[in-house]
Amino acid sequence: MTDIGKHVDTLRALIRQHDDAYYVQNAPTISDFEYDKLYRELKDLLQAHPEFKSPDCPTERIGSDRVKSFKKVAHAFPMLSIDNTYNTEEVRDFHERVVRLLGRAEVEYVVEPKIDGVAISLLYEKGRLQLGKTRGDGITGDDVTQNLRTIRAIPLIVETKESFEVRGEAYMTWTTLHKLNEGLREAGDKEMKNPRNAAAGALKLQDPKRTAEKELRFFAYYAQGPSFKITHFLNLERLKNLSFPVNPHIRLCPSIDAVLAALSDMDKLRDTLPYDIDGAVIKVNPLNDQVQLGNTAKSPRWVTAFKYPPQQKPTRLLRIVHQVGRTGVLTPVAEVEPVQLSGTTVSRATLHNYDEIARLDIREGDTVFIEKSGEIIPKIIRVDKTGRSKSIPAAMIPTNCPECQTLLVRMEEEVALRCPNAACPVQQRRRVEHFVARKAMNIDKLGPAIVDKLFSNGLIQDAADLYALKREQLVNLEGLGEKSADYLLQSIEQSKNPPLHRFLFALGVPHVGETVAKILASQSGSLQALREISEERLQTMTEIGPILAKSVISFLNERTHQVLIDKLTAAGIKPLAEKQTLQTGFFTGKSVVITGTLPTLSREEAAARIEAMGGKVVASVSKKIDYLLCGENAGSKLDKAKALGIPVVGEESLANPDGGNPAYR
Repeated sequence: MTDIGKHVDTLRALIRQHDDAYYVQNAPTISDFEYDKLYRELKDLLQAHPEFKSPDCPTERIGSDRVKSFKKVAHAFPMLSIDNTYNTEEVRDFHERVVRLLGRAEVEYVVEPKIDGVAISLLYEKGRLQLGKTRGDGITGDDVTQNLRTIRAIPLIVETKESFEVRGEAYMTWTTLHKLNEGLREAGDKEMKNPRNAAAGALKLQDPKRTAEKELRFFAYYAQGPSFKITHFLNLERLKNLSFPVNPHIRLCPSIDAVLAALSDMDKLRDTLPYDIDGAVIKVNPLNDQVQLGNTAKSPRWVTAFKYPPQQKPTRLLRIVHQVGRTGVLTPVAEVEPVQLSGTTVSRATLHNYDEIARLDIREGDTVFIEKSGEIIPKIIRVDKTGRSKSIPAAMIPTNCPECQTLLVRMEEEVALRCPNAACPVQQRRRVEHFVARKAMNIDKLGPAIVDKLFSNGLIQDAADLYALKREQLVNLEGLGEKSADYLLQSIEQSKNPPLHRFLFALGVPHVGETVAKILASQSGSLQALREISEERLQTMTEIGPILAKSVISFLNERTHQVLIDKLTAAGIKPLAEKQTLQTGFFTGKSVVITGTLPTLSREEAAARIEAMGGKVVASVSKKIDYLLCGENAGSKLDKAKALGIPVVGEESLANPDGGNPAYR
């Protein structure tokens, strides 16, 4: 080998060593600057001497190959689901079953944190990563090798010549989730609810470069191969020696009492961890015992998951504030003394509506208990009234809008209080934020922060004013340079010919979501026809009842909204008429709930296909639905559908026009 080749090998080894120290050991030995210098040197050398490139080189983690779809790959043996337990009695019941089946009283266990991420399988041949798969339905998974290669905690090559399989969890830290959500808020997009959903979505991106931006991590929790034997705990130690990241909080427990102590200790750790755990996994340690215990059709008998209840924390309610939304609905929000909960500092919690305030009998100064349960917005679940002073008055329900002082109204059959003033300044801002969103007019890079600056500087009063903005006005705004201003103006111009249903959704008509907007667009045909439609004609449309029809007519007859629509059309907005041509298919005439992460489609794309077949997409599982369209990480909706006997189908059913049976669970 030449001197250059030897130097390339030396650099590769150094970078792998530093990757292990940083991503696996959490103990970096050099600064980021020094690491970047080594990485650039290797990259420059390989550009000049491509003959020394190899697929497992650190510089080749992020490939340039985009994929149109993910290939299905069968698992060598099923990735079974795990039974859950929810209290210590059920854990002891699990132990009693194990003892009975093994025929002895003493059993050794391993307790591991249950990371709330995405289960994956990694196949190594002669020490090199060859294939990475998602769990899928447990029998087959998706080949996401290119995306998994971007996770720096996953070694591309290890110090062994054997072939083996590693299973583990790809996950996202709270810090990364918060950073990504900041960007989504800035762009006016919907935030990710929890790290698990964010990680699942990242692994299904078709461009590995975009997956790399999500900064996923990995913990290994299982291995099978020639050198992996005797006990599960020893196999985890073997994985650590091969530079795989193994969770540092895993405990070897000689008895069931030690297991219960470990569960308690892990529960106390939850607040301090940089990632989300929703429980702990209890595994029988000796592999011979695992084999003897075997599996049921659904899950192994030698493992169970202990699920922790959602975290609840006490804090003090400082005050109740009243937020006005884009449709004028007031939402009461509790401002509380900051408290750590599920990886974040919580200082605000939703109270939903004023009936909820009355139900809780919540008052300023009360001690309240907050729960997050994986959601972005925390909620108050109960109030401790034992220390309440008798002098604390009941919470005041506002009679006037806190922003424009208009008298509030409560619409028929609505719980919410509403400001009826369409010219309310806060409503105007919220409506513009909604108007530009991705699922509405899709004006890129025009998030809430920029909208706020446009209003604060008097550049816009409503959505139509966006189309009159000039370059010289934008370049002088703080945070907007020439390139950003040009890009923003280009995005605004490109939004002038939206599909009619997107335009209707963007207007923000109360009760009109994406599905209803599509119904209105397809059955009216044009914006002008809809503006002239009667309430009686609306009620003859599919899914349009009296309340919805009244809401649409009231909105279209409101002078402020009429002026806005006239201004938008005068500015060159020409919504594209759309008469929906229904195609017969598997979902024709059926009600469908979509859950989980689908292999190649977003939920919005799947919903559009179902609706194109004449099907209806609904939000919740009940006896009234016909199918559950299910992807990975489905959660409680899948359990409920199975309990109700509702057929569960996969994404392949969307390409099944002949009505054959696509059920896979």
